[in-house]
Amino acid sequence: MDKTKLNVLYFSSDLFADVAAVSMISLLENNKEFENITIYMIDDGISDEKKRELKNMVDTYHRRIDFLPAPDPVKFFNYPFKSRYQMGHSYMRMCIGSIVPKEIERLLCLDSDTLVKGNLADLWNIDMAGKVLAGVVDCVNVKAFKKQFMLQETDPYCNAGMFLINLSAWRNDGIEDSIRNIIKQRKGNIFFFEQTLMNLVCRGKIIVLPPRYNSYTLFYAFSY
Repeated sequence: MDKTKLNVLYFSSDLFADVAAVSMISLLENNKEFENITIYMIDDGISDEKKRELKNMVDTYHRRIDFLPAPDPVKFFNYPFKSRYQMGHSYMRMCIGSIVPKEIERLLCLDSDTLVKGNLADLWNIDMAGKVLAGVVDCVNVKAFKKQFMLQETDPYCNAGMFLINLSAWRNDGIEDSIRNIIKQRKGNIFFFEQTLMNLVCRGKIIVLPPRYNSYTLFYAFSY
């Protein structure tokens, strides 16, 4: 893996493109030390005008943005979903091994409303040692999720807003096929769809990161 090249994945619709642009600016402003940064944007109906604006913005930092067409979930997961968004808009994260170029070995996946407040070199260069995911533990009712999906008490349940993904291991371990099988077993009925599925199929292969790498509202809205 090239430690000087940062690969980041976002997904956005046309309506959310302006929000994603703010996230990208925060990423690019705070990571100028990287020799190369490539942004992969999964295009869920972004207009040509918005694409031009995003590309022009990224060009000013001498970085690269590639737009990837959003996969059809019915075809990709081979399941007759009632609508394209039965799984929510973020289902696209579960397709990354197939839609991101094969030569990419590691990928930072961010929600498009994420603010990057510092340099990501320490995160990007952690030793994943064959693990598939690295993330921050969620603070929703994880006990209920673990019971429903037969996770052990010690298994982490990480928030999907930020995942560092070892794409080599993701592909070698057949993660997407495992996801397809569970969708069929559960008849498409899974709560917090891609977050739950990614934690479940990567069980035993997840690195838990400090909260500073994915600090979100619930940390501050509620007491312990």
